[in-house]
Amino acid sequence: AASDVYKRQDLYLSHYLFNKSLSAYKLGLKYTQLSSDKTNKSKSLRGIGKSYTYNSKPDSGLIYLSQALLLSKSINDKEEVVRIHNNISNAYFELKQFKKALEHNSRALNITMDSTSKYINSFARADIMYQMQKYDSALYYYTIGTQCDNLNTRTGCYYMLYKLSSLLNNCLLYTSPSPRDMRRS
Repeated sequence: AASDVYKRQDLYLSHYLFNKSLSAYKLGLKYTQLSSDKTNKSKSLRGIGKSYTYNSKPDSGLIYLSQALLLSKSINDKEEVVRIHNNISNAYFELKQFKKALEHNSRALNITMDSTSKYINSFARADIMYQMQKYDSALYYYTIGTQCDNLNTRTGCYYMLYKLSSLLNNCLLYTSPSPRDMRRS
């Protein structure tokens, strides 16, 4: 029964069924409290935090994500710590606290050894930079993200490069001197 709960948690979340994922993660958390399984407890706490964040309740999400981070650090699960920092970064991004989002994204990038995770983190970092209107940095990190094996990440990076290119080209059109202005100089 417990293994079915763990399988359904991410399935619900990946299909944007946030209330069902929240219930499944909370049930998973109850199962972990019956045992000493800190790994699944951390994953359940992280899942609850993600569910709240993706359901437009990032403040609530941060409470659970912080608990998951403390627990994962105590069991020395580096890749889980990376995932939690990513989720905390997402929560701060939703709150439009971009400096804090960037801080947690940096922590995740510095810890992970997984190349796919590095590319996904680069995509997230680019989104933060884009929102901060640091377009040169956004361009750099979107370009890195295009190397990812994950199709969603790669496609998202290419789309944002297109969007960024359109934005920057429009800005250049508005700031470029007209031929008439050029003759005056």
